[in-house]
Amino acid sequence: MTLRRSAAAALGGALALAAVGAQAQTVLRYAEYSSDRGVRAEQMQWFADELAARTEGRVKVEFYWGGSLLPPREILGGVSTGVADLGTVAAVYNPREMNELLVGDIPIKVGDMWAASRAVLSIARDEGSALDASFDEMGLELNAVYPVGPTQLVCAGTDIETAADLEGKRILTFGALTAPFEKVGAKPVSITIAEAFSGLSSGLLDCTVMYTYAVTAYRLHEVTGQLVNTNFISPVAMGMAVNQTSLARLSPEDQATFRELGVALTDRLSEKVGAASAAVEAEVAQGVDGHVLAVHPFSEADSQKLWDAGAPDVQAWVDQSAEYGFDGAALRDLFLSRVERFEAEKAAKGYPWER
Repeated sequence: MTLRRSAAAALGGALALAAVGAQAQTVLRYAEYSSDRGVRAEQMQWFADELAARTEGRVKVEFYWGGSLLPPREILGGVSTGVADLGTVAAVYNPREMNELLVGDIPIKVGDMWAASRAVLSIARDEGSALDASFDEMGLELNAVYPVGPTQLVCAGTDIETAADLEGKRILTFGALTAPFEKVGAKPVSITIAEAFSGLSSGLLDCTVMYTYAVTAYRLHEVTGQLVNTNFISPVAMGMAVNQTSLARLSPEDQATFRELGVALTDRLSEKVGAASAAVEAEVAQGVDGHVLAVHPFSEADSQKLWDAGAPDVQAWVDQSAEYGFDGAALRDLFLSRVERFEAEKAAKGYPWER
């Protein structure tokens, strides 16, 4: 246990002793930049409900949705300083502060979203690991990972069948996806996901990168003709960060429950996001409100062209890691070994929700 954690634990113990007689309720403020609708919001609410139930009302979560407490790029600092007790953090918003977490975002080829999510969470919970140390330095813990599922293309027209067809296409991309698409000939456009609908309808964009389960939520099926399964990155570099001092306010038993539910939330999101992605793909292929999308999967060879285009970015992250005080090659190798461990667990036992 680090000095910072020891101090937080001591403070939490003192607070817990003071509250024993009163059975005080602890309310944890959660800063979330997305709305209170959709798969992730539903599962976050499940986490809060379960936490309240399993602690017999001693611990409750109060959500501040839609950036009402902190905007996306300020959530990390806000949770670190105690403006919020919990928050959704993403490496894409704070790449310098969470450079280690980018191991779950850069194009390292992993085929199983659940295994990748659990790999990141397990490393973050290994005391002294590079990922644990990066959060500890900010007075934080990573309590859950939020997988977002396959990152596909939604395009105007129906002419994207191979990676070569991306040549000259204006594509809304972000984060680690941008460079690989640019290297295969696409022209990245830097606007927000919230502007994707207007960009596609106006002709500013030919395609947008989008998580499959969110295609209909953003109404993209209304202004496009094709969903392209690129079978590329499924990012796992986003999740629930908790302020260590806030967590130390809970009893040891309630802290254990909090952490157990973080693992359960990671598992449930892997299940629900995967199911929602498959459901949305089937829905748009059949037609939603009269809008039908042609669904086309890239061949393995075309998907590999994107992975190959992204390989230099992985090496660049490794090469630059020393500037951030960690060994990127070691963290990459540890991540891949943990992925293998969880893939083996799945092969032997099935996914957690299948057991």
